[in-house]
Amino acid sequence: MTFEAAEEPRRVRGGPPAPRARPPIALAALGAGLLLGYGLELSVTLRSGPAELESFLHAFGLVPREVLAGRVFTLATAIFLHADSFHLLSNLVFLGAFGFELEPRVGAPRFAGLFLGCGLVAGLIHVATSPASFLPTVGASGAVSGVLGAWWRMRHDRGPLPRLLGRIPALVLLALWIGAQVAAGLSGGAGEAGWAHLGGFAAGLAVAPRLRRVSPRTP
Repeated sequence: MTFEAAEEPRRVRGGPPAPRARPPIALAALGAGLLLGYGLELSVTLRSGPAELESFLHAFGLVPREVLAGRVFTLATAIFLHADSFHLLSNLVFLGAFGFELEPRVGAPRFAGLFLGCGLVAGLIHVATSPASFLPTVGASGAVSGVLGAWWRMRHDRGPLPRLLGRIPALVLLALWIGAQVAAGLSGGAGEAGWAHLGGFAAGLAVAPRLRRVSPRTP
């Protein structure tokens, strides 16, 4: 399935103003959620110190052994926590670059479902590949990878790919992201979740054909 590029709204001479596309409200809400999660981590650190933050991450991050013991809710909470500010910023940049174009074409509910669903799939893959691990894993990288996968599946055969973030070719951004995940997977240890992120990308590729094409509507 592919979709056509959204045309600029036009106004018929003498007619009413052309309708404006809805703003990407799901993208904004998800970004705010990621910022809120990291803000909560900073609050814990400032209030109680690094040791308490470590306990917090063990409680709400994705710990494979704990998930298998029944703490499945951490598959979701871990998405909104991050290891550091660079981790958060990189996810926000890639989510914004690709999500800003994708959400208006699939709709806010489906975009949010895509993000969360791919994040959960990535988490499950991490649990399946590291079932004995007691180390907490945090971050939205698997969810963001799913957004990139869906964007690529719905966009790649429309001809030349656009430039995102102003000047950077989309293909360059996509290659950088995938390369970073492969490097993380090959590094082992704390980077083993890189393979789970690639699983999130694959999930985005798989569900893209089921994302209903929508046209921009008035608010």
